Amino acid sequence: MDPKTIAQSIFELDKDIRWVGVVDHKGDVKQNVQRPGVETITDVSTDELTLRVFPTIMGLLWGRLIGDVGKLNCVVVSYSRVYLMAFYLEDYLVVLTFESRGMPGVVRKLESVYGTLLPNSASQDARNV
Repeated sequence: MDPKTIAQSIFELDKDIRWVGVVDHKGDVKQNVQRPGVETITDVSTDELTLRVFPTIMGLLWGRLIGDVGKLNCVVVSYSRVYLMAFYLEDYLVVLTFESRGMPGVVRKLESVYGTLLPNSASQDARNV
């Protein structure tokens, strides 16, 4: 799947998704797209910086915590106005923002297409018995 198709597919999942960025394994920004008609709350340089730092955050920082905590599926950051989410898809890192009202619906829709992103509380409960 090419980065442009990834971004388009993600926008089609839910109207609350505001922005999508796609970075390749080298850290090169392949997509940096705001949903048409949605007011931006950051500038282009902030979006670019976000996309450039997330591979480091995902790989070097949180990615090393594998072991008892499990595989890193995604990172979700809650701001006062939006959620920011990052996850791996094939050879890409996808970063997106969505409206706060979109939680947990946006995540469920993403998971229906791309697989598990958030921990499953039922499976956690079974392990803790």
